[in-house]
Amino acid sequence: MSKYVIVDKRTTCGNSVFFWCWDHKGYTCDLRMAGIYTKQEAKTICDGRKTDVMFKYEEVLKLVQHHVDCQDLYRKKKPKYPHTYSHLEKL
Repeated sequence: MSKYVIVDKRTTCGNSVFFWCWDHKGYTCDLRMAGIYTKQEAKTICDGRKTDVMFKYEEVLKLVQHHVDCQDLYRKKKPKYPHTYSHLEKL
């Protein structure tokens, strides 16, 4: 069964897209934090707003580029990586 991610095409962060976060917890440019949906779930969400577009997870995964978030360099308290990706364990 195919898995899907949802992109909010209203805005970008630099040259990165915004994905819906897992569990509907905002937006992220990090595919590892993106929500993973069935085709029907993604279609239902995207039908509600024309700026949300569904893409096959496997196709998006091929386009991943790694980078350093410049915001992390200047924070006094550095984030711990990797973030918690427990939602991916069920894939």
